[in-house]
Amino acid sequence: MDMELFEIRDFLIQYPPFDTLPVESVNCAVSSMEVAYSQAGSDILRYGDRIHHLYVIRSGAVEIYQSNGKLYNRLAQGDLFGQMGLLMNNLVRLQAKAIEDTLVYRLPEDIFHDFCSKNEDFSDFVELENSTRLHQAVTTVGDNDLTTVKVKDLLTREPVIMPGKTTIQLAAQTMAEENVPAVMVGEKRSEFEKKTEKNR
Repeated sequence: MDMELFEIRDFLIQYPPFDTLPVESVNCAVSSMEVAYSQAGSDILRYGDRIHHLYVIRSGAVEIYQSNGKLYNRLAQGDLFGQMGLLMNNLVRLQAKAIEDTLVYRLPEDIFHDFCSKNEDFSDFVELENSTRLHQAVTTVGDNDLTTVKVKDLLTREPVIMPGKTTIQLAAQTMAEENVPAVMVGEKRSEFEKKTEKNR
């Protein structure tokens, strides 16, 4: 491994979720990574485009937007983005825009999925991307701490509710279309009560 790759590796292991990976896995990631540069004000990812890489910010700053144009998050050195698209049919779900001249590392999707399947800490981290919304909501409530924040202050939209017979595929598709990390699947009480105890 040459000096440049050592530098990339030493950078990655400072930040989650790469800090949870075995050294040989990080070395594999580094040897497969691409480096990309984006000027301030340019789009890195556009909603609906195909995506085949996980992005890690080496330097600069990036803003993430929902499909409706609402600001979702601001990211800086060591943060990553693109994981939602990789987990949902390889389509960009959150637009990414460079707000400073930005350098990113791009990890190919096959290695990303391999890490997710073999390392629980890695998969937990990338699948909990939406937790940033909770953090942002709490910090805007005011002087309240988490023990006194009302649920209504943390909710940003009504939950998506689907019938009890919904397939996993349809639920995943709906999550992608609605840009939500989860849906509620259930039945009307009367229908549930008709079922036997065994079926419950």
